[in-house]
Amino acid sequence: MSLTAGIHNIPLADYLADPAPEPSLSSHVAHTLLEQSPLHAREQHPRLNPHYESEESSKFDIGSACHAVLLEGDYKRIAVANFTDWRTKAAQEVREEARAHNMIPVLVPQMTEIELMVEEAKKAIAQSELAGVFTPAGGESEQTIIWQEQGIWCRTRPDRMSKDRRILCDYKTTTNAEPTAWVKGPMLNNGADLQAALGLRGLKAIGGGLLL
Repeated sequence: MSLTAGIHNIPLADYLADPAPEPSLSSHVAHTLLEQSPLHAREQHPRLNPHYESEESSKFDIGSACHAVLLEGDYKRIAVANFTDWRTKAAQEVREEARAHNMIPVLVPQMTEIELMVEEAKKAIAQSELAGVFTPAGGESEQTIIWQEQGIWCRTRPDRMSKDRRILCDYKTTTNAEPTAWVKGPMLNNGADLQAALGLRGLKAIGGGLLL
């Protein structure tokens, strides 16, 4: 798949494989460049490393499942395994089978946690100035933005974008949402600041809405 500059509605797997005309810069790659080295960034790039394998870890699964349910109302991507942990061989086989079919494996106790997290997020959004962005008519989820800057192709995938393209939202899960702890910890450590900046640059480059 090779896409031109613009906003595209494509599956997550296609975005992660990098559908730009040439190997592109994402916030993940940019974060690796800044925090580690160009060699690390190359190794993590799906089109620059011929032996690239996507990073799959259970620590990301709860957040991924919350994204699927909150942003897309999609339970079909979630494979609920009837185990209390992943330690047994049978549980691990179920997990790997789910991943092989591009599904998100979660345990029964985790699914309960996921549903509670999503309900809390919905309540918080409904009471905020972003409520309208999360209605069907107010925005779109998981849209891929591709553009070019100074000869470099770039890509990003905001969790939610308002219809007028003035607001981008990214949903993050964390064990501590206290603002200072969040900024010093997950935001900088995981490159959430770069993700936000890249999204705004992408919209500006393709002629998005007024950026405040």
